[in-house]
Amino acid sequence: MTNQLVSIVMPIYNAESYLKDSIESLINQKYKNLEIICVDDGSTDNSLRILKNYKKNDDRIKILKQRNQFAGVARNNGLNNANGKYIMFLDSDDIFEKNMIYNLVNKAEKYNTDIIFFGFYKFTETIKKRSVIGIPYKNKNVISPIDIKSVIFQKAQGVPWNKFYNREFILNSGIKFQNLKSNNDIFFSKMTTILSNRILFEKKRYANYRVNNDNSTQGQYDVKSGNYAKAITSMYKEMQNRGIYKTFRNSFEKYVLDSFIEIIYKCENIDSYKYFMKDAYISLHDMNINKKNETLNNHIAKEIYTKILDKDLEGVITKYLKYLKDNYVSKNSIEFRVGKYFLKKIKLRNY
Repeated sequence: MTNQLVSIVMPIYNAESYLKDSIESLINQKYKNLEIICVDDGSTDNSLRILKNYKKNDDRIKILKQRNQFAGVARNNGLNNANGKYIMFLDSDDIFEKNMIYNLVNKAEKYNTDIIFFGFYKFTETIKKRSVIGIPYKNKNVISPIDIKSVIFQKAQGVPWNKFYNREFILNSGIKFQNLKSNNDIFFSKMTTILSNRILFEKKRYANYRVNNDNSTQGQYDVKSGNYAKAITSMYKEMQNRGIYKTFRNSFEKYVLDSFIEIIYKCENIDSYKYFMKDAYISLHDMNINKKNETLNNHIAKEIYTKILDKDLEGVITKYLKYLKDNYVSKNSIEFRVGKYFLKKIKLRNY
């Protein structure tokens, strides 16, 4: 096995509660030829002090400091300072299996990959109680995005921490993380996937992903920010500029329509419904997805999108409740009760 340098880029923001577990799972990796690039994103807790203490005993750790600009900028900063043949973008609250990098380097060298996807576990406070999350596509062979172009956006998960990248491929792609507070990794993760030539899906699970961490560098989803819509529109424009949109159009349009339905589940008040409808309308309009669009007309939530295009908020929530009912979501569910409550308020306001 060749001893290729692997760069680990880890953005860190107020991670003192979990940082030790994460760092130790990296410095104790079976594979030793690493550079662990920790980018402190303006932490106000003891994260930086913890990093400095580890650096005293392990010169593989490099510390970069920046003012708080969020994880996207931090990852770009780390990428610009990386030297490895391979690179990973990991989170400071997650824990990694000891043989992760050793096995991934072996696979990458054997198959000459641009990207390796791998499975992971989800856990909350204790890693002893974790749920299994598999890979999005089961295939033992190296494939190209063209091979699965009809479903590529469904398979290309919008996070970087379950992927092992060839750094030269990343640099040649010209793709960067977006400068957004939240959803700053979607554009990078999706675009690098469709621009790659050699993808491998590794069924083994190497990352332990911590959920319910309010300080996660990934950021919490914010309906009002419009960042999800910005990421989607950026992907559309990037594909158009590169002349590849027609190749991936069907998968992308379905991904967009599926994504906004996931977002409406997160709406908690009238304003969030308004922001949702505004962002969805702008995105659909920018991508020329109208009432005549074939993907929209075949979509399970067609009636919701028709009302979005009409800018009819009452109609959107009405059709959303119908969508929940048609898909056997209980009337006692939070989503149904919240939607019904605000629909009544809108009707009273319009009366």
